[in-house]
Amino acid sequence: MNRQSNYDVSERFIKRWSPRSFDSEYTLKEEDVQKLFEAARWSPSSFNNQPWTFLYALKGDKYFDLYLSLLNDFNKEWASQASLLGFIIADLTDPKGNTNKHASFDCGAAWMALTMQARDLDLYTHGMGGIHYEKCYEELEVPNDQYRVICAFTVGKKASPEELSEDLQDEEEMNSRHPTDQIFRNGKFKARERK
Repeated sequence: MNRQSNYDVSERFIKRWSPRSFDSEYTLKEEDVQKLFEAARWSPSSFNNQPWTFLYALKGDKYFDLYLSLLNDFNKEWASQASLLGFIIADLTDPKGNTNKHASFDCGAAWMALTMQARDLDLYTHGMGGIHYEKCYEELEVPNDQYRVICAFTVGKKASPEELSEDLQDEEEMNSRHPTDQIFRNGKFKARERK
């Protein structure tokens, strides 16, 4: 699909997408791993609380198979080829002990920073909600009274769609976006039309 912007914005936003085809032979450089998380580190957050924790495992290290086991079968199939697999955890309590209502939003900002840094390194990311949440809390030793497992994610070098199963090959193309008049408006809220 040829993505067309309605307005003149940086190409980096239009060319960002989440493939499932990753080069299983590609090894991330340690310096690039550090750059990804350094970009996330500088993200904005409510009261500068920085409530995110990124857990990660590189392909071949002792945690990669454990992380893979926490994904649903659909995601496990393709994510096993990525160079890095990780989880984003939100701290739901601020430093004063109050509930941080903005923690998930802030984690999303950090995720986008990591994603855009990945594109600058000619890498791709893919976030995943298809995970076994309860198992994540147990296996990753995340206390569920103060923290929320937001999602899993992959990072790697994009590969040819032919590397995927036939079912997934059909979906391996850039998707479109809602028209701008459906995602922002001046004034009061109006629900989108459902298709």
